[in-house]
Amino acid sequence: MTFRTLAVGAVLTLLLSLQATAVDTLFPAIPDMRADLALRAGGVQFSISAFVYAFAVTQLVYGPLSDRFGRRPVLLWSMSLFTLGSCLSAAAISFETLVAARLLQGLGAGAAPAVARAVVRDLYGPARSGQALSYIMAGFGVVAVCNPVLGGLLTDWWGWRAVFAYVGASGAAILALIWLGLAETLPVRDFEGLRLRRLRRTYRALLTDRRFLAVTACTCCMHGAMFAWLSGAVLVFIEAYGATASLAGLFISISIAGFILGSAIAGRIAARLGSARLITAGNLICLASTAVAVVLAAAGASAPLAVAPVFVFMFGIGFVIPPGSAAAIAPFPSMAGAASSLVGFGQISTSSTVILISGYLYDGTMLPVALAMACLAGAGLLVFALGYRRAGQAASKR
Repeated sequence: MTFRTLAVGAVLTLLLSLQATAVDTLFPAIPDMRADLALRAGGVQFSISAFVYAFAVTQLVYGPLSDRFGRRPVLLWSMSLFTLGSCLSAAAISFETLVAARLLQGLGAGAAPAVARAVVRDLYGPARSGQALSYIMAGFGVVAVCNPVLGGLLTDWWGWRAVFAYVGASGAAILALIWLGLAETLPVRDFEGLRLRRLRRTYRALLTDRRFLAVTACTCCMHGAMFAWLSGAVLVFIEAYGATASLAGLFISISIAGFILGSAIAGRIAARLGSARLITAGNLICLASTAVAVVLAAAGASAPLAVAPVFVFMFGIGFVIPPGSAAAIAPFPSMAGAASSLVGFGQISTSSTVILISGYLYDGTMLPVALAMACLAGAGLLVFALGYRRAGQAASKR
């Protein structure tokens, strides 16, 4: 295996992990940030949402930009912006400057998943992209499972600013790998892709495709449910259970390990089961496990016991988000960047809203977190079951 092949695999994994690096690593630092900047419960979540909203909106732009100018130049520019925003976040002296730096960081980060998914589509085509994305997302899970633990350790040792320093260093490393190892993968540039008329036509085609809408809406709900857990549980672990930041990060990481396992298994069975069956199975696993989480939260279960059903929930997420994202993009080879952008926008904007709301619903217990997860998991199953079936019926009548 050549250096270039390894570099491409590493770049795709790290790009798809960028949101986890920029957000999940920070979750164990939330109480320390609150104390240092004198914020109430929802204040730090607002700074996270500022990053995530910018991250979501810019995906709508970066996808078409990569279709027009190529994947490589867009990634080089955006990752430079992300690295700068991370460094400014580490140096922030007030809540307002932190939010501004996080917005800049989010503006740069938006290209990472949108363009990475398009690169996967360029390299593997529609038939193999779902399987490839599941394997890459398993690699993402390894990064994601380490991030909360590392964020907790950095916070315990040097405080919350060290977390942003680590994120900035990660951005610089990704930038170097893109420069050294990622060649251009776009087969043909779309020179008309940025014209407003063309953009309207492109997004109209995507937003009127019933299967695209059903799969995307399902993955959005599951993404939101996942972030209800990631953003809400850490406060409960630290402030209600009295855990250290590093121990809270460990609990989060244990749950994320379920996602690694689920994504790896999904990659092996995707070709045999097909996307629709795989996503349905994942939805059912998520709904059942979150129902158990609600019961345990209402009973006041201990922290280790509360993590158990969430591990199963994250396992189910591995059956939904990677194959669902690939299935949404695969039918649109000429607009893969735009389709990827729209999928990412929906997922991240849903998660950002959930993060913001969860901060203000925080009551010191796990119950609001578990209820939010269960409601979103149920919504994900419903929109996929109804929307995908109706889309198939409409297609059969044509």
